[in-house]
Amino acid sequence: MKTESINLALVQPNDGQIPGLPRNPRSWSVRELARLKKSIKETPEMLDLRPPLVYEFEGKYVAIGGNMRLSVLREMEGVTEIPCIVIPQDTPLIKLKEIAIKDNAKFGEWDYDALADEWNEFDLADYGINDYSDPQDKPQGDGNASPVDDRVTIEIELTPDEFHFVAAKFRDMGETPEDAVLKVLGL
Repeated sequence: MKTESINLALVQPNDGQIPGLPRNPRSWSVRELARLKKSIKETPEMLDLRPPLVYEFEGKYVAIGGNMRLSVLREMEGVTEIPCIVIPQDTPLIKLKEIAIKDNAKFGEWDYDALADEWNEFDLADYGINDYSDPQDKPQGDGNASPVDDRVTIEIELTPDEFHFVAAKFRDMGETPEDAVLKVLGL
């Protein structure tokens, strides 16, 4: 495999457009995207060291690995070309799936005490190293979110009685639950 500089307009996120290859299996928060964007701006050479993995399909390149980086790069002004590792055309589908999932796997655990003691000159959360103790850091969305996406996921835990009460209120409003929530929120 070789690294090539590719026009950003030709690189697409993995939305499941390659038959047999499911869409990108990762999700991320808007906050994580902002942190990655900051990281790329501070250390752009990391893109050369760890470029997105792409596969040529129908005249475009589909990101098999690096969908989050791609999402950030698409939002950055002035970015027209990006380094990519191009996966050979003769790569079997099962190998593409394996690459996609392994690229997103996390092996090992951080020693948070050692990080706090020996790596304290860095804001490690800005580098994507955290334990998700801040709820805003927890992944959300479908993996293809963008920082300008105006959708928000809200999770509410209700007892069965509370759920039936809320459902009855929605029915009384004569609207879909989504419309009722937006109305309550004043949106």
